[in-house]
Amino acid sequence: MFFVKLKMIHSLLIVHGNYQKRNEKGRQLAENFLKKPPANHPDFFLLEDPSSIKIAHIRELQHQLALKPYSAPLKVAFINEADKLTLPAQHALLKTLEEPPEASVIILTAPQKEVLLPTIVSRCQIIQIPNERIDLDQAIFNDQLSILNLTLSSTPGQRLLIAEKTAVNREQTMAFCQNQLELWRLIMQQKAGILKTTQKTVSELSWLEIVRIIKQIQLSLHFLKQNVNPQLVVGNVLLSYPF
Repeated sequence: MFFVKLKMIHSLLIVHGNYQKRNEKGRQLAENFLKKPPANHPDFFLLEDPSSIKIAHIRELQHQLALKPYSAPLKVAFINEADKLTLPAQHALLKTLEEPPEASVIILTAPQKEVLLPTIVSRCQIIQIPNERIDLDQAIFNDQLSILNLTLSSTPGQRLLIAEKTAVNREQTMAFCQNQLELWRLIMQQKAGILKTTQKTVSELSWLEIVRIIKQIQLSLHFLKQNVNPQLVVGNVLLSYPF
């Protein structure tokens, strides 16, 4: 009976919460399906990328799922942070979700379901993680919001000058990018109606625009760890903001 029940579930989408909570839930589900911890399991396929998940990754996923399970009742694919899927990759994944291979389960995570194609969401069983309010120190929040508002009203040249003043050193730049990332996550929560605030933000932006900015900041943090010039990193972040 348990095996029959598993066959009826082909794709699950974990949304809300924070990255750690979504990741933990995804791995917990994978372990439940595999009956063993997923790490190094021959029937577990992890798909994640710090920048973007491309169509080539989905092609490899499709190849893996086409193989018969080695030791578990089924094969489990875990697409961690599916909001990083490019549009072509999402369309390729949709074909797999429409005609899922037998004895397979695909688990996806994303901050919000709106960041994925509606057709992908409609083919997934949704699992919602309770949201935790993101708190920034009020002084830091006001400062970061001030920088954001100033940037939105600035020309490209002015934004580069803001970057020059902001990126004094690598440590300060890391802190700035982290704080801007939390600010944009607050904006996402406000847009989703999860967070009520009297602050005027850019929540009228589309989901894809907000996600694109968050991805750019996440990528910038990755670049900073690779010792890329801090001023160049912040400049790219601020130029990615809407005009």
